[in-house]
Amino acid sequence: MRPRLLSSMLTTTLEKSRQAKLEKKAWPNISRPGAPQLGKKQDFFLGEEVERSPFFGKATLFVVKLRKTEVIVALAEQHAVFQKKVSHIYLGANKSYESDARRFYVEQAKKLIAQGYCVTLDVPFQEAKDFVEDPLLQDKKFVLMLSLHCPHLEKLKKRAVLKLDDVFLGANGGVLVHPLSSLVTDTAFTPWGWYRHDKVLR
Repeated sequence: MRPRLLSSMLTTTLEKSRQAKLEKKAWPNISRPGAPQLGKKQDFFLGEEVERSPFFGKATLFVVKLRKTEVIVALAEQHAVFQKKVSHIYLGANKSYESDARRFYVEQAKKLIAQGYCVTLDVPFQEAKDFVEDPLLQDKKFVLMLSLHCPHLEKLKKRAVLKLDDVFLGANGGVLVHPLSSLVTDTAFTPWGWYRHDKVLR
């Protein structure tokens, strides 16, 4: 084998090894969308709510996909986050919401709220219409997290606006337009590094 080719292969191998170590260090516990996949997706993980919702800072049990309510409650009672009792359940974590199970999520959220927990349900933005008439939206212990995938916001924010539209003469009474610069702010931002402290349960 030619020395130059061997040197190139060694350099590539060392660089891949270095990158793998960096990724493992940056994401030691959790597999999230967009993060390096370090194994199978988890069913449950613990951490503080770091996203800027009304439940920011609460000790949270994150639930991936559909899980039994009694299992969720049992885990919440057994664990703590930085010595704080779990007070917030995050359903549909890791973009795992299943649209055909909306009623299941709603009923589960009601049961968890009845037991004293705050509840966030993370759904894709386009699913919002299915919750419009649900009484759950009137409960202060519930947040519907509408997730909208929109990369490169930092590059877009200077000259782009977000248009919240509807069919003409639709339910909104008109159109809402927000400059992205008013939305992409430090007070709304959660850097990726803040997710590093989540602890996988199983």
